[in-house]
Amino acid sequence: TSRCIDAGNPGCSLGNEPITLDVDPLNRFGENLRIDMGMYGNTSHASMPPYGWALLADLNNDGTVDFIDYSFFADLYYQQGQILNADLNRNGNVNLKDLNLMALDWLAFTGWTQN
Repeated sequence: TSRCIDAGNPGCSLGNEPITLDVDPLNRFGENLRIDMGMYGNTSHASMPPYGWALLADLNNDGTVDFIDYSFFADLYYQQGQILNADLNRNGNVNLKDLNLMALDWLAFTGWTQN
């Protein structure tokens, strides 16, 4: 697995990336939270990462959701627009709904931070 998988801007839509795979329609083995970076991002060939590979609210991609991510969030609070990295529900507004999504990931960390 590449660190580019699910490492794109969390405010971007998944575009053409799959939500499920034909071999795993119930997402038992992984889920696509964020757009991929690199060659296969926004394509139907994008990888499906395993659970715990990425966190939606990890705004600086360091593998954990903490006060650094919150500071990025706070800078964009009440902003409106397209592709704001703190717009975690991708509705064009950074507000309490996005803060709720951040709270769900609070102090969580990815599996690759343990390697």
